[in-house]
Amino acid sequence: MLAHGAFDGDRAVNSRSESIAVAISNQELQSLAEEFETPVEFVEQVYEAEAARIRENARINTFIAVLTVSRVRATLRTHRLKH
Repeated sequence: MLAHGAFDGDRAVNSRSESIAVAISNQELQSLAEEFETPVEFVEQVYEAEAARIRENARINTFIAVLTVSRVRATLRTHRLKH
């Protein structure tokens, strides 16, 4: 089992529960970081926090990654406006 936030190949794995691990590719992390001109590490932290929030209430886990990326974009947009 990988540690929470560990990297498995080219995927960042967020595995509080192995059965519903939510992953995003490094390429997508990098793309978000470039889009919002922020460090990849910060994007990963935001992603992990948003995935955890969504996972808490998720009944169907199929779309967690898609919903999380959408929320990450919204959070980064807000963060960019504040700074």
